[in-house]
Amino acid sequence: MNATVLLSLISAVGFVASAVLLVKRRKKIHLSNGVLFPLLFAIFLYAFIVTSNFLEHSGITEYFDPIEDIAEIVFTLVFLFFVNNWRKQKSFEAIKNQEAWHRVTLESIADGVMATDRNGTILRMNHTMEDFTGLTQADAYGRNATEVLAFRDKNTEETVSYNPFENVLSGNASRGYPQGILLQAGNGKTTLVADSTSAIRSATDELLGAVGIFRDMGRYEALIEQLSHNQKMEAVGQLAGGVAHDLNNMLGGIMGAADVLKLNFSDDGVHQYDELLGIITDSVKSAGDLTSNLLAFSRRGKIVSTPIAIQDVIRKTVAIGQRTIDKLIRLKTECPPDPLMIVGDPSQLQNALLNLIINSRDAMPHGGNITISAKEEHLDDSWCEASPFEIFSGQYVSIHVKDDGIGISPENQKRIFEPFFTTKEEGKGTGLGLAAVYRTVTNHLGAIKVTSGTGKGTTFSLYFPMVQATDIRRKRDTVLHAHGKGTVLLIEDEDLLRSSTKIILEHGGYDVYAAASGAEGIGIYQKHRDEINVVLLDMIMPEMNGVEVFGALCQIDPRVKVVMTSGFTQKASIPEGVKNFIKKPFSYNDLLASIQKALA
Repeated sequence: MNATVLLSLISAVGFVASAVLLVKRRKKIHLSNGVLFPLLFAIFLYAFIVTSNFLEHSGITEYFDPIEDIAEIVFTLVFLFFVNNWRKQKSFEAIKNQEAWHRVTLESIADGVMATDRNGTILRMNHTMEDFTGLTQADAYGRNATEVLAFRDKNTEETVSYNPFENVLSGNASRGYPQGILLQAGNGKTTLVADSTSAIRSATDELLGAVGIFRDMGRYEALIEQLSHNQKMEAVGQLAGGVAHDLNNMLGGIMGAADVLKLNFSDDGVHQYDELLGIITDSVKSAGDLTSNLLAFSRRGKIVSTPIAIQDVIRKTVAIGQRTIDKLIRLKTECPPDPLMIVGDPSQLQNALLNLIINSRDAMPHGGNITISAKEEHLDDSWCEASPFEIFSGQYVSIHVKDDGIGISPENQKRIFEPFFTTKEEGKGTGLGLAAVYRTVTNHLGAIKVTSGTGKGTTFSLYFPMVQATDIRRKRDTVLHAHGKGTVLLIEDEDLLRSSTKIILEHGGYDVYAAASGAEGIGIYQKHRDEINVVLLDMIMPEMNGVEVFGALCQIDPRVKVVMTSGFTQKASIPEGVKNFIKKPFSYNDLLASIQKALA
C-alpha cells in the first residue's frame, strides 16, 4: 500500500469522525440546520470521493468510479451552499446581537423613548415610556401616536392639541415644550415632561420614521426649586449675619452700661432699681440668644458650650410649644426639682425638643398627650457598647418625649434620621427636623433612641453627659467681680460699645486708651507700647479688620497680649497668638475675667 492510498484512507476516516463530532457539539458551536446539514452532506460526499479513489488505486474495485465525477461536482455545489448559509447565519447573529444591544440600551435610558414608522404608527417604546403612557409596548404597538399621547398645559392643566411625531413626519418644525408639558397617562396620572423628537432617515435621505425622547422634568424642577431656595437662604443668612453683628454691638453697650449702673448705685438704690436693671440685663440676654439663632441660621455662629439646667430648656420649649400646637393636644412635663446640669447650646437643645414636639403633634391629628420628662440615669459599659453612638459609661441626663400617636413602622425607624426622608404629605414636611435633632445630639456627645410601633405611640429618648451643679456654681463664683490693674488699649469702631466697654474697664481698675479704628489703635500702641499691658480688639471693623490689626501689632511687639471680641466669629478663625476670645454681647464680669485671664 503506497503513501497516497494510505493518506486517502486516513482522510476518509477523519472526515467521517469530523461529521460525528459536529453532530455531538452542534449546540456549542452554534450551527443552524441550514448550515449543519449541507456541511455534513459535503463531508460525506468528500469521504465517498476519497474512499472511491482508495479502492481504485488499491486495485480492489472500480465499481464506484463512474459516480465519483458526479460526486465531485455535487460536493463542490454543496460546499458552496454551506459557505453561503454560514455567512448568512453569521450576519443574522450580528443583527440579533445588535438588536439585543439596542434593546438593552433603550431600556436603560431613564427618559421615555418612543419610535414610530413614517405614518406615525408606534413600533417601539421603553419601560419609562410605558410608565408615562400607562400602556405596555404590546398594547401600544401598531397604534398611532395620536391615540396614545395626550398632553395638558402645566400651568392651567387644560388639554393641549399637540403631537410631536406628526409635526416631524409632516416636515414641520416641532415647536416642542422645552420648559415642560404634562403628559397624561390612560389612568389619569400626569408627568411633567420636556420632549425632543427627530426624524429617522435612510442613507438616501428617505423618511423611515421618527423617534421621540420625553424627559421627566419633575425632579429637575424640584432641584431648581431647591437651588433657588438655597440661594435665598444664603442671601438671608448674609443679611442675618450683618444684622446680628450690629445688634450685638448695641446689646453689648446696653449690658455694659446696666452692669456699671448696678455697681454704682447705693445699697438703697440697688434695691429700688434692681428689678428694672434685671429686666434690662435679661432682655439683653434674650436678644443675644436671638442673634445666636440668626447666626446659627446664617452658618456663621458657633456652638455654644455653657452649663445649663435641662429643666430650664424644657420649660422654655414647652412655653413655645403650648402656643403652637392644637388645643386637643395636652403637653405635660415631668422633671425633678433639683437641676439636671449638662454643658451645651441652649438654643440648639431647645430647637431639638421643639422639633420632637412638632413631630409628635403631627402624629396625633385627632389630639392626645405629649409628655416631656427628664431624669438622671447611669449608662453602663454594656449599654454604651450596644449603642451606635460613641459614648462612654457614666451619669447622663435623659430626656424623654413621649406621645400616644400613630407610631412609626419598623421599616421607617431605620430611616427617620436621614436628611430629607419624610412620611408626611407633600408640602407638610421637609425631612430635616429629625435630622437636625440627630445632629444636635451628636454635637453634644450624646445618644438618641427611638421606641415605637404602629398604633402604639412613640418615645424619643435623648441622653447627654451630666455635670455637677455644685462644680459649675463654684467655677462661676471665682470670676465674679474680677478686678485688676494695668493699662488696656481698646480698639472698637462702634461708639456706644466703645464707651460702655471703656467705663467697665475703668470701673474694674484699668487705665484705658480707646481707639475708634484699627489704624488709630496701631498709632496709640506705637506711642504707648511700654505702658499697655493688653489690647482688647474687635474682630470685625471697616478698613482694617481685627486679624490685620493683630498682625501689625505683632510686628511692633511679637509679645503683645491681645483679647479678641466678636459677635459671630468662631474660635477656629482666631489667629494663633491671641491670648483670649470673648463673644459679644458680654457682661461686666465676663469682660473683666477675660482681661484678667489674658494678663495671667
